[in-house]
Amino acid sequence: MKPSKWSWQSVHPMRIPTLVAAGVAVVLAVPHQMLEIYRALAQGLASAADPRDAITFHIELAQIGFGVTSMCLAIWWVARRNVIVHLQQVTGSGLNEFRPAAICTWFPRLIAVIPMLALGTGLLVARVAHEHLTRINEFLVEAFTAQFLPESGELSSARELAAEAAAARVQFNDWLLYLAIGAFGCAVLIFLLISVFDALWNANRRLAHRHQEDRWAIGLLAVSITAIGAAVATDPLVLARGFGTFGLLSIFAVILLFMLYALERLGKTVEVPLITLLVALGLTWSLLDLNDNHDVRAFAGPKLPTSVANSEPEAPSLDNALRRWWDSRQDRPKYVGQRYPIYVVAAQGGGVYAATHSAKFLSRTQDICPGFAHHLFAISGVSGGSVGSAIFASMTLDYDWSKVRPEALYGCYGDGLAPRAQFTDATEDVFRGDFLSPLVAGLLFPDFLQRFLPWPVYNWDRARALEHSFEGAYRDGLEASGFPVATKDSQPSAHSESRLASRYVIHWNPEQNPHTPALFLNTTETTSGERRVIAPFAFKGIGLRFLPVWHREGVDRIGLAAPLDPPMSTAAILSARFPWLTPAASFWETDGTNPEAQPVKIRIVDGGYFENSGVATAVDLVNDMLKSAQRLGISDHIQIKFIVFTSADFERPRVYGLGEFLEPIRTMLNTREARARIEIGSLFEMASNVDNPKAEIQTSVTKLELRGYGYPLPLGWRLSGITRGLIDFQNNEGSDCDLTKLPESEEGAGVPAGCAREMIRRSLSP
Repeated sequence: MKPSKWSWQSVHPMRIPTLVAAGVAVVLAVPHQMLEIYRALAQGLASAADPRDAITFHIELAQIGFGVTSMCLAIWWVARRNVIVHLQQVTGSGLNEFRPAAICTWFPRLIAVIPMLALGTGLLVARVAHEHLTRINEFLVEAFTAQFLPESGELSSARELAAEAAAARVQFNDWLLYLAIGAFGCAVLIFLLISVFDALWNANRRLAHRHQEDRWAIGLLAVSITAIGAAVATDPLVLARGFGTFGLLSIFAVILLFMLYALERLGKTVEVPLITLLVALGLTWSLLDLNDNHDVRAFAGPKLPTSVANSEPEAPSLDNALRRWWDSRQDRPKYVGQRYPIYVVAAQGGGVYAATHSAKFLSRTQDICPGFAHHLFAISGVSGGSVGSAIFASMTLDYDWSKVRPEALYGCYGDGLAPRAQFTDATEDVFRGDFLSPLVAGLLFPDFLQRFLPWPVYNWDRARALEHSFEGAYRDGLEASGFPVATKDSQPSAHSESRLASRYVIHWNPEQNPHTPALFLNTTETTSGERRVIAPFAFKGIGLRFLPVWHREGVDRIGLAAPLDPPMSTAAILSARFPWLTPAASFWETDGTNPEAQPVKIRIVDGGYFENSGVATAVDLVNDMLKSAQRLGISDHIQIKFIVFTSADFERPRVYGLGEFLEPIRTMLNTREARARIEIGSLFEMASNVDNPKAEIQTSVTKLELRGYGYPLPLGWRLSGITRGLIDFQNNEGSDCDLTKLPESEEGAGVPAGCAREMIRRSLSP
């Protein structure tokens, strides 16, 4: 045979482990969320003063090291075994008798170390440029000072403790370098060990008979299926807590390798390409839409409160909603002769960092000004902003408002009179957890198996694992912080276990819950590209449609007309379905104007596809709200105040390769940010056009801009300590703000969070 053919026959059996190694390498070195995990680990190792915290981070380090090493060894074993068996079948000879033995010997060793090399590369990429570290250190000192001040009681002592903590935290850059060197060293060590093992191992003597190989393959297949079955049967939250992201990834990669090896061996025995057949079946089920298990999770049984279910099928009107809200404002007499401030918030998308940013500002403001929620009419959220908004709104529902001093219930506390930061502490504890691991557990095990079944198993939807993780974090966070939950008849609230697990549609009731804002959670319809907003009532906007949460255009699984009735967590995560980690959600809908029309399937994804700031929906809401206010005769009694959460402008990329392939994708993803900036600019222009004390309608805009200061803000579901520290710093920035000394800035510029709160305090103190 020609040498080229011999070489191809040598490499061809190793194609599967090679592809797995390449896929693992991409996962370990490229995603921003993975880089944030590396930073979190390095920061923990650098600054863990508590031995218990140190043990936690060392366990995670051991999981990463052991997991990646296991993947390396599995890749080598499968590649080596495949080529030996293949050559025996083709040539009747063993590895040592085969001419191009170097290819068969060295190639498995080389691809085996790819995951460890990718780990080292990811650790290096996760480092932050040194010119940014000094500034980050300054911000961390300010953030930690605010954290340590209540305990130390003295500013100088608090700053000293903060400086020590910040100095330890910014050493993460050095730890990332040390860990990267360690990873590269492990790659060399693994390569040497398997080389020595190959040299000492007599491949011919250990070569099994074909029938023994078949039995071995069947045994591996049975073990793999059993392992995956056990993982599927286990709650993803249990898997996540037990193994973490890296442990889950390692277990999945190793099982996948051995399963593919077993299927390939068994397929050769029965002369059926089992792997190709499984892939073809999976594609067929997906093409025929037989196994879509990503439906909108909704409550069964009675869909809505009787008062809504028995009403007309049309959506609740904005006129009625605004009238109910206005009539339930208990502090209106304070504003005789003045305009009543009404706040509308737009919370941007961006994963858990956007959720943390919006929730922490709203919570801190609520602690200082208990009357803020009473003036907060609506929040338009996108992706992470929807999650943060849902958590804040849930806390206003659960809070025991009798704990607020009467003089501050509809206003603000005086300087130094605010009690313990109840909302802020609870928010901190809620977002302290890891929301990535449950999602990864659902993705790699139950949802992966679902792709090969011709029927949907709805409980295997990985998005539900993320929803349940937020429900659990909310419940545990409120309990850990001592958040005062309202009681009824001396018993805990019906939703005290987790308000996020309660129905979305009942969250807004201005008569019963006068301190809870209306949540408008933005999604994008995949078919039309237009907005689909989850809303407690309808309003007008161009290209604006709603999810059928309050009328009978929705259709349940058995074809009966019924509104969608999602839990609060589901509604929030529907707005955060950004690929490819969280899937598109689906529901069935009928044409309410045509009773004979067949139901159609609607798929929705992250609201950030359409526009990432939430401002477009907020502006449509306010424009229609102002018309309603005119019809109700209150337009000259109110002032609309926008609060917009956003991020700093984009940074120019430093990598320009693969332009023909990547530029269309980059353009599509960056368009959502560009659209957000345009909408925010239009909002400022709209506000400036009516900035007249004598105007019938008045509006103002406050923009809160989150900056990374050289530290990348990750688009994902786990944050490092420094990311949380930067958010805390900017959330407390300007706490002693003097608005009279605030420098003039160009239109559309952001203001420090402390100054924004001072503006709120003044507006709530007529």
